[in-house]
Amino acid sequence: MSPVRVYTRTGDGGTTGLLDGSRVAKDDPRLEAYGTVDETQACLGEVEALLAELPAAPWRDDLGTRLDRVQATLFALNAALADPSGAVVKRVGVDATEIAALEGWMDAMLDAMPPQTRFVRPGVTVLQARLNVARTVCRRAERCIAALGAGAFPAVGLSYVNRLSDFLFVASRFVVYGQGRAERFF
Repeated sequence: MSPVRVYTRTGDGGTTGLLDGSRVAKDDPRLEAYGTVDETQACLGEVEALLAELPAAPWRDDLGTRLDRVQATLFALNAALADPSGAVVKRVGVDATEIAALEGWMDAMLDAMPPQTRFVRPGVTVLQARLNVARTVCRRAERCIAALGAGAFPAVGLSYVNRLSDFLFVASRFVVYGQGRAERFF
C-alpha cells in the first residue's frame, strides 16, 4: 500500500477546489468562512486537550462530551460551507435540535453559578482564556458566514454559530467555578 500524500499541488496557483468540483480563489469569502470555522475547531481541540489534563470531575466530563458534539457539528457545518451546490447540507445539515442543545447546556451551567453582574475578564485559568479565544474566533466565523449573504448558507447554521459563541462564553465562566477559582471582572 502506498502512502497517502497530503499535497496535491492543485492550489499552487492561488485557487482551491470546493466539494462540488468548482474552483475559487483562496481569498474567496466562502473559504474565509470555512477556514474560520476550522480555526474555531482547532481552538476547541486545544480546549479539549487542556480539559483532559484536569483531574476527573463530573463537570469536566460533561463539558468534554459537549465539546465533542460541538466538534462534530462544526465539521458538518464546514462540509456545507465547502459545497456551494447545497447537496452536502441536505445530508449533514444542522438542525434546531443542535441549537436547543447549546441553549440547554448554557441554562444548566448558568443555574450552577452566581449571576454575572459585571464584565468578565478572561485569564483566571488557561482553560478559561482558551475558551475565550475560541469564542472570539467563533464570532469571526459568524461574521464571515453572514457576509456570504442570505441563501448562500442555511440560516440555521448561522444561528448555530451565533449560539455557539454564547455557549463558549458561558463555558469559560463555568470552568472557573469548576476549578474552584473566583472570576475577575472589569
